This record gives sequence, structure tokens and C-alpha cells, in this order.
Amino acid sequence: ATTIINTATTIINTATTIINTTTTIINTATTIINTATTIINTANTIINTATTIINTTTTIINTATTIINTATTIINTTTTIINTTTTIINTATTIINTTTTIINTTTTIINTATTIINTTYNNILLYDTML
Repeated sequence: ATTIINTATTIINTATTIINTTTTIINTATTIINTATTIINTANTIINTATTIINTTTTIINTATTIINTATTIINTTTTIINTTTTIINTATTIINTTTTIINTTTTIINTATTIINTTYNNILLYDTML
């Protein structure tokens, strides 16, 4: 009977050791699973943050591109206005130069006519005096 009791006790002790070892293994596995879950959650948070940064950066790039395109349009429009204004100024300068030439020519004609009139008048006076 003592041998049976001792054997049974040994079996119970072995079973208890196996249960305790299994419990330790389960607890360790649970800790590993919990740690892995935390790592996965952290990784997901990092991915979500990176995605938000990428989306924000893309929005900033798109906004900057729109601003650059608008600025380019303004520069092109301003250049066209400057070119048109330059053409108008050049045309006006040509008109002024042509008008100045006409005025100078007209002044010369008037001066010549005045000289002719004065010479003729003087000749008439001289002729009258001679008579």
C-alpha cells in the first residue's frame, strides 16, 4: 500500500510539475502574444502617421504647384501687357517723330513763304520809290 501511495504521489507530483510547466509556457506565450500585439499596434500607428504625413505633404505640393502655376500665368500676362505697352509707346514715338517732321517742314515752308513775301514787298517798295 505504501508503494502504491508513493507511486501515486510521484505521479501526482509529476502531473503537478507538468501542469505548472505548461502554465508557465502558456503565460510566456501570452506575454509574447501581448508584446507582439503591442508591436503591431505601434507599427500601425507609425504607418498611419506616415500616411498622414505623406497626404499632408502631397496637399502642400499640390498647393505649391497651383501657386507656381498662378504666378507663372501672372508673369506671362504681365509680360504680354509690357510688350503691348512697349508697342504702343513705339507707335506713339513714331507718330510724334512724324508730326515733328511735318511741323518742321511746315515751319520751313512758312519761313520760305515769309521770305518771299518780304522780298516781294521790299521789291514793290523799291519799285515805287524808283518811280
